[in-house]
Amino acid sequence: MNDKKTNYFVSIINAIAIIMFIILIFTAPEIKLTVMEDYNEYESISSDNIVGFFISNFKIIILVLGLCLSISNIINAIQNKINKKICFWQIIFAIIVLYWTITEAFEYERNGLILTLIFTIIPIMFAIKNLVYRKKEKATKMKIVSYILVIISMIALLVVIILYEDPYYLEYKLFDEVFIGQVLTSGWLIWLIISPVMQFIYTHKQEKQEVGEKKKLLNVYIHYIINGITVIVFGFLVVYSVISTKVTMSNWDKQVNEIYQNITNLQGGTIEEFYIPVSNNGKYGFINENGQEKIACEYDRITMFLELEKNNETYYAAFAQNGEDYYIISKENDKIKLNDTKLLENIIKGTNEFSSRMIDYYEEKDAADVHIFTLQTTVWMKGNLTIQPSRYEFPSQENIKLQKQGTAYYYNTDNYYMKIEPLENFDDRVDDNYTYCNITISKNNDNQIYNDLTYQEAIYGLDEERNEITLLSDGYIMFKSLDGKTSGWYDNNGDKVNISLKDFEILDVRSNKIILSNYIEKYEKIEYAIVDLEGNLILYTDTLYWFENTYWVKNTQNKMIIVDKNFNQISNEYDFIIFVQYAQK
Repeated sequence: MNDKKTNYFVSIINAIAIIMFIILIFTAPEIKLTVMEDYNEYESISSDNIVGFFISNFKIIILVLGLCLSISNIINAIQNKINKKICFWQIIFAIIVLYWTITEAFEYERNGLILTLIFTIIPIMFAIKNLVYRKKEKATKMKIVSYILVIISMIALLVVIILYEDPYYLEYKLFDEVFIGQVLTSGWLIWLIISPVMQFIYTHKQEKQEVGEKKKLLNVYIHYIINGITVIVFGFLVVYSVISTKVTMSNWDKQVNEIYQNITNLQGGTIEEFYIPVSNNGKYGFINENGQEKIACEYDRITMFLELEKNNETYYAAFAQNGEDYYIISKENDKIKLNDTKLLENIIKGTNEFSSRMIDYYEEKDAADVHIFTLQTTVWMKGNLTIQPSRYEFPSQENIKLQKQGTAYYYNTDNYYMKIEPLENFDDRVDDNYTYCNITISKNNDNQIYNDLTYQEAIYGLDEERNEITLLSDGYIMFKSLDGKTSGWYDNNGDKVNISLKDFEILDVRSNKIILSNYIEKYEKIEYAIVDLEGNLILYTDTLYWFENTYWVKNTQNKMIIVDKNFNQISNEYDFIIFVQYAQK
């Protein structure tokens, strides 16, 4: 049996590791605010290499720490096999740490339940065995209660894991994706705390014991050197990260609050008009929804305009970069220079280096720059700025509720009603938006309803779960023939309009204009056309966004412009009009 000195040291090391872990649990959300993730690596936004190293290598650190703790406690338990009380709690601690290490350090799915069963049944078996022999061992009330608590907690853990097949789902749900939340949700933390406490209690009651030289040498290597150094390094990383984060956050709060006060003094800070980012010759500026240029293309990078609530007033500001200089600008282009705030400048530079690797994921570099720079800004300002909601007026396509009787759906208007019966023998669809159906049109003529036409075709936008159908902007229901060669729509009188599209797809019909698209596989690009109801071409382009009152199109000079409903140009030419749509946070 090990002597008191060794058992105390193992208990102290166990306790230090758990204390550090508890500190990390409650500070993890704050620490994660100061890092950005990229390919499972983290970079400190305040250029703190130690914090970045700690978070980036967290799984490896946990693996080394967990293995050292579990091996150390298993060896110590074997050496304490005569003293069942200390042995039991060291085995419990080792099992819990080993399971926690495996689940934290490795990704798992199906085998998660198997691991859980193994590492919960073992403590239960130990506890039951000791309860059975409690009279022989003359167990104290404390020991009996502890065994019962082990059994109850392990059974409760099994129920939680079985109810939530993926424990990570529960972790994210309760702890907002904090990477150590699983320990709390699984209940391991309770026994990680209890176990060292019980080890201290029973070590304190332990009689003096001499150990052999071989055992002393093994204990020096395992407990004092390997385990001690590992836990001390882990403790240093935790304490340093927490202190560094607290200092950074304090300075961050101070500088952000100063900037918030200055934003309220910007001229044009309360203008509500919606500004759209544009780009020309690699520089960025803003136009309004009517195509008028509001801020010339003079910046290297910009964000969308952001909202800030201050003194019951809403202020609007964007962030911009020119060379090495960073600014907050208003809608009148009044500026605050950020380079005087060293911490925020470091954060900006750090996130810029990070974001340069992410732009490759976007098809259009300009749009990517605005997206990422906007999202970075919410990080710099600690989320107190919200992205301005989109005010684009989208076309008036809407979902209409259908009446359902049996397997049929009914769409009623003043002029006709349509009976829609999905075909059961057609499992495939033209695409995900179309459903094969029998269609029966019944018209209202002089207040007399009569059936006149029945069709088989693929109907657009039928949602059988919600009993809804999607109408085009002009209120029409779109269809395709079963062979896919013709398309068209049912107009407001229930009349069927057929058009031959060849390679084109109908996207919308609005103001008696048909918006079409064509995917050219050879060049992997989409082209768009707008024609009138007689088939006359109005517009042909390879880039098109359409809204209630405007179209954004690429002209023959390969420049983006805004045109009105009559296709009159109302903006200057730009390399990009950056379509960015965000929801209010």
